[in-house]
Amino acid sequence: MMARFQIALRERDTCLLLLGFGFNDHHLNQPIYHALATNSNFKLFIVDSCSESKLANNKPWETLWRLQQSGAPLDVIQMDFRSFPSTLPNYSAARASDTQGKAAQLLRVLSEKS
Repeated sequence: MMARFQIALRERDTCLLLLGFGFNDHHLNQPIYHALATNSNFKLFIVDSCSESKLANNKPWETLWRLQQSGAPLDVIQMDFRSFPSTLPNYSAARASDTQGKAAQLLRVLSEKS
């Protein structure tokens, strides 16, 4: 499974959506960080109900904060998990054709719901 996960993260036009992932699993973090650094068509969305406090006070999230500050293609969205599924039909109805466009569209939809 890890090999398939790593292969998927290298694919063109890949977006990884993480909900409630704490970044406490080094063996899962490293492939994600590598994809952020090497795959120009990769986009990472992190949805967490306490993301702001985690980015400020949580050791595993420090790397994410640094990556985000350096311009890595990741967005951290603070949203309640119960609210998130209702945003997906709106996003699906207005898809863009490329990963970055899709990611921007999803971010707009999520921002409207916050």
